[in-house]
Amino acid sequence: MRRFRGFFHLLFADFKMYVREPAATFFTLLFPALLLTVSGYSFGKDIAYTTPSGVDMRILDLMVPATLAWVMATQGLMSLYPVLTSMREMHILKYYRTHPIRARHILLSQYFNGLLLFTVALALLLGVDAALFGVRYDGDARIIALAVLVSYTTFFTLGFALAGLTPSVRLAQALGSLLFFPMMFLSGTFGPRDTFPPFLKFLSDLSPLTHATDLLTDFWVSGRVPVHDLFTIALHSFRGTPFLGRTWFAHVTAAQSLAYLLLIAVVAAFVGVRAFRWDTESSSRKWYPDTSVTPPEDAIVWVHNLRKSYGDVRAVDGISFHVRRAEIFGILGPNGAGKTTTLEIVEGLRVPDGGNVRVLGLLPHRDADVLVRRVGIQLQEAELPRRLKVRELFALFAAWYEHTLPIDEVIETLELQEQAQTFFGKLSGGQKQRVFAGLALINDPDLIFLDEITTGLDAHIRRRIWAFLRELRHRGKTIILTTHYLEEAQALCDRVIMLDRGRVVAEGAPEILIHQLGMGFRLEVDLPDNTTVSEEILQSLPGVSRWLWENSTLTLYLREPADIEHVLRALRVHRVKYRGLKAQPATLEDVFLVLTGRENTGMIGPNSGSHSHIHQ
Repeated sequence: MRRFRGFFHLLFADFKMYVREPAATFFTLLFPALLLTVSGYSFGKDIAYTTPSGVDMRILDLMVPATLAWVMATQGLMSLYPVLTSMREMHILKYYRTHPIRARHILLSQYFNGLLLFTVALALLLGVDAALFGVRYDGDARIIALAVLVSYTTFFTLGFALAGLTPSVRLAQALGSLLFFPMMFLSGTFGPRDTFPPFLKFLSDLSPLTHATDLLTDFWVSGRVPVHDLFTIALHSFRGTPFLGRTWFAHVTAAQSLAYLLLIAVVAAFVGVRAFRWDTESSSRKWYPDTSVTPPEDAIVWVHNLRKSYGDVRAVDGISFHVRRAEIFGILGPNGAGKTTTLEIVEGLRVPDGGNVRVLGLLPHRDADVLVRRVGIQLQEAELPRRLKVRELFALFAAWYEHTLPIDEVIETLELQEQAQTFFGKLSGGQKQRVFAGLALINDPDLIFLDEITTGLDAHIRRRIWAFLRELRHRGKTIILTTHYLEEAQALCDRVIMLDRGRVVAEGAPEILIHQLGMGFRLEVDLPDNTTVSEEILQSLPGVSRWLWENSTLTLYLREPADIEHVLRALRVHRVKYRGLKAQPATLEDVFLVLTGRENTGMIGPNSGSHSHIHQ
């Protein structure tokens, strides 16, 4: 029941997105009705054919099924195709994967939404026709429904396959138009097909839009047709489309034409399934964890000797750590250190090359469908549909869970009350971050993954989120976060690991790491320009464990604050002049600089951006 509720929310959300998209609404609904109206008043009243039952069919009446075929092709090639490509390119599909929404749900939602829009377009066309000209119809509703379903499925799978083969949304938009308009031309939309040269007639016969148009227009005037007659009746035998002109394959039967469309649909579906990338690694990828090693009893998350490479680049190189219940655990490191790759493996979005991973006692990639209901995930890089409102997004994702936090409570905690009825695409970067944070918490998870949660937020909101995370820890929740803000890690985390080039270079509580390296205090000495202090003098300073040159500033790391007085006395003895002093406790940034021996690239701390040279 829960999955049906979530699916219907997804279906309704997709429908609202289509309706709110001006171009989709115009080409799918308004333009066909406008075209029918103009054509009806221009030439549509001319009689094209009289059915065996004596109904005079006007050109206008035959334009209705032809226009419906055009609407189906529009939905597949100019709507679904770029929409799926855009969702993959903007990591929307990847974000859906962090919740119980799966690929089959997305495809089914898109499929039924297209049918729903087609139904609306059909009702609108028939309504305009009835109101202005009077509907004339002499077809078999069952056979027409069969032709519509087969034709629509064909164009849907074509859009899916093309989305799998196209790397970017801009290329998808261009190729969709390049395929759609020639198909319209070849199907006879812009003129009779009997005037085509042989080669274009051959291409016309191969075009799925030609078959869809011919099937619908023929069945529109066919009267009642027994199913067995589909295998003997040739296309155009009812002369429903004589104004389009006969093609080389005019002798094929209706059943053969339907079979041809189904064949295209099957081939396109196969190509789409094989080619389309859902922005996560395939569950069929082989990975065999080492069963000889067992995790500690208190481990909520256990990672042992984890390895992951992309070509020749070793992104994760033998990482091991474990996370206990009800603690905030930080994964720190510069850009390219392997933080996000490690996190995505633990979240089940990536498959490791080797090692062991357990999350809540489960294998994250194999048991992702079970695990995703017990964890909350906020990705570093993701996007959501731009034409859904903030409250609609919370309602959509909450519908997939049995137990959720109250939506109003989450919105209030993250101070999103004023943006609740705002489209996601109109939010600022910081507001989007708060939405993602709220969606990671909406299912009241046992374990929460936060990747750069406070990036782009102002200090007030950041502190508010810090307080909320501490409250979650107090309630027994376990939180794993990555951050570039070393101050944030030091303020929040019970324990951290520090990564560099895919390896763990330090693990422990922030205060313990600082004191283990003899870096309890930092004294910054501002020296006059062009002043140097010899290494012999620096080595003789009492209580100094390490020192760091940063432009004209000499930073001395002291074991105890009481060593400051001894250091200043020694500097006076050696006649070292200085312009100013600044003393403060050492931080995680100092630990990072010492352990990596390089600049603080990608990390944000008190001394970010300065060039450094470390002596130990």
